[in-house]
Amino acid sequence: MQTDPVARVYAQALLEMGQERDQLAGLGAELEQVVAAVRGDEVLRTFLESPALDQAAKKRVLESLRGTVDDAIVNFLCVLVEKGRIASLAAISATYRDLADAVAGRVRVHAMTAVPLAKDLQKRLLETLQQTLNRECVLETEVQPGLIGGLVLQVGDKVYDGSVSRALRRVRTEMTRSSGYED
Repeated sequence: MQTDPVARVYAQALLEMGQERDQLAGLGAELEQVVAAVRGDEVLRTFLESPALDQAAKKRVLESLRGTVDDAIVNFLCVLVEKGRIASLAAISATYRDLADAVAGRVRVHAMTAVPLAKDLQKRLLETLQQTLNRECVLETEVQPGLIGGLVLQVGDKVYDGSVSRALRRVRTEMTRSSGYED
């Protein structure tokens, strides 16, 4: 996993706080909610990320989250504003999630298919992955119609491509190679 070193430093600091408070999952969930809210509101994102705007105004907006969001997250966001790192919030959140998964012994598996996987197939896939990897797995699914069919799995840095589109590319390559005609 290649991560931004700055994001890793801040994510590690928040992770250690979460471990001390026994709130690893809770802080991660709240951080992800804040990231989703910022990502979904262009005005808020521009306001927070603009270096031309006053830090005190940004902190006042963040302070208004107290009571809705854990104080540790509000304090963390204010530190990011002070240090000029609020634009890295999404990367910090993703890195935090990866670090928390590692601490918990979980692995995330990204499954890409041409059509949505039925719930029973997702369940069977998850069970098979957990038995094969001998770890708790979190399955994230994505639909990519260009795959035509089959399944592509990404586990960490490894990609297992069993898609129809890959098989067709392989057949095309073999046909052009055996015919003596190369692009």
